[in-house]
Amino acid sequence: MERLTHLLEDMREFPPEDLQKRSLQRRVDTKFLCAATALNDLVPALGGDYGLLLACGEPLARYRTLYFDSPDRRFYHQHRRGRRDRFKVRIRHYLDRTVSKL
Repeated sequence: MERLTHLLEDMREFPPEDLQKRSLQRRVDTKFLCAATALNDLVPALGGDYGLLLACGEPLARYRTLYFDSPDRRFYHQHRRGRRDRFKVRIRHYLDRTVSKL
């Protein structure tokens, strides 16, 4: 985590007021998996097009998540099959902010 924090030092901060302007837009998350060694080249390459939204003044936020599902893991299997209209039930605790959200 220290190494990633160091890589993020040169990225520009995303102004929180810009986030408020976009709050009514639909949120889309795209996640990628890559080797930790690829971050040395990847993070600096993103700097021109992306910015950081700080959480409590920090570039990385730590959290723990507890997901709820049926005994037959219906929600999980719907997700794996790419079903769009599905539910996700979770409790997420943001460690740095000592906040929990459903």
